[in-house]
Amino acid sequence: MNKKHQFKESVDWNFQKYGKLWTYHLTYFDFLHQHNMNRIEGVKLIKDFIRNQETIQDGMEPYPISLRGVNWIKFLSKHQVQDSEVNKSLFNQYQLLGQRIEYHLMGNHLLENGISLLFGAFYFGDPDFLKRSKQILNEELEEQVLADGAHFERSPMYHLILLHRLLDGFNLVSNNKDNGSYDTELELLLLDKIKLMLDWLLEIRFDSGQLPACNDSTNKSPIDADDLLEYANRLGFNISSITKNNHQSTGESGYRMVKHSNYELLMDVGKPGPDYIPGHAHCDIFSFVLHINNVPFVVDPGVSTYEESETRMKERSTESHNTVIFDDVEQSDIWKSFRLGQRARVEISDENEQLLSGYHDGFKEKEVIHKRTFQWNYDQIFIEDIMEGTNNNKESRAFLHFHPSRNVVADIDNITVDDKVTFKFDGAAGLRADYYQYAHDFNDTEQAQRIEIVFKEKLVTRIEISE
Repeated sequence: MNKKHQFKESVDWNFQKYGKLWTYHLTYFDFLHQHNMNRIEGVKLIKDFIRNQETIQDGMEPYPISLRGVNWIKFLSKHQVQDSEVNKSLFNQYQLLGQRIEYHLMGNHLLENGISLLFGAFYFGDPDFLKRSKQILNEELEEQVLADGAHFERSPMYHLILLHRLLDGFNLVSNNKDNGSYDTELELLLLDKIKLMLDWLLEIRFDSGQLPACNDSTNKSPIDADDLLEYANRLGFNISSITKNNHQSTGESGYRMVKHSNYELLMDVGKPGPDYIPGHAHCDIFSFVLHINNVPFVVDPGVSTYEESETRMKERSTESHNTVIFDDVEQSDIWKSFRLGQRARVEISDENEQLLSGYHDGFKEKEVIHKRTFQWNYDQIFIEDIMEGTNNNKESRAFLHFHPSRNVVADIDNITVDDKVTFKFDGAAGLRADYYQYAHDFNDTEQAQRIEIVFKEKLVTRIEISE
């Protein structure tokens, strides 16, 4: 979380100085897997948590119980710890989790609940935990893994986290077939969904190894994708033989990746997220990310906080993405930290190997529809924005966010980046150069350059990429 604190005598498991997410991470017990963590120190920390359990607040919510349960079981199994006090506490926490499954939040929380109960079922040989786990996983994996393999909340970061969790679940099930909790159908279900999710990860990943920071994602992945792919290989998933889907034309997630010899263009043309889950959605319809020769040029700024704040609102806003805002109206109604009210609907109107066109109705209250068309060839990208409607003579603004390492020089009607790439604008009423905060990770930002293009009715952006 990029915020450090030293506990001198005992751990304050309710430590709140750095916000709820930091406190959550403290109680997940991921630190049990550090290379320098030994059996004695790990058990000491677990028992310190148990001694303070009655006063612990955030850490006893279902989500941290789920993650902590998996981490404790991994650690206890690795070090062959048999401790009645620890096992009693862990069993009681799983009973509490079973009573508080997060059906009110759903999404990734519900999957974490299900996988954790699976670990509890195998560890304790408990049929009730197994029944609850199978019920959740059977329903939620069918719902949450889209046809193109993406997790349905459309966050590459959470996709990576949940893929890791499913690999853990598959590892557990496939290597403990003599356990009374083994289930063939569950193993096959995990196998099928993992293959789909690996496929999407490989499609959406830039050749540099970086993932796009769309929706709630950080630009520094919490899990290294290469390590995850190696883990999958060790479990028998032959990455090189995974069948590729033509996501450019069939991607249900709404992401499209175009790769040429010298550039990679990712387009986000999907809806904000599941209609009934508002939590991790941003106003990023028709945004895009551009890497040239394995170097990030146009980027998604990412997220640096989940705390309710001006920063959180800004990072979810339309103007924090490489798309268009009309008359200062957000595409969708974002509010508080994890809420989304009325949301834009998006439609793809045309798509082929060199073109993608669509529109969204996020500005319908202003009687304007935003249409965007991407066209590309080996050294040029064209982006056409049309604001169609009765009020389209009002001001629209398109945004381009550049990576902090890029040098951007703005002229009257064009910009040059690193003397390699030129952006030319037809229909622009003016260019404004300013700065934004690029989020490497939570609580870790860096100033970078942004260009704002003012226009009315129509704007054509031509990106020329030199060899």
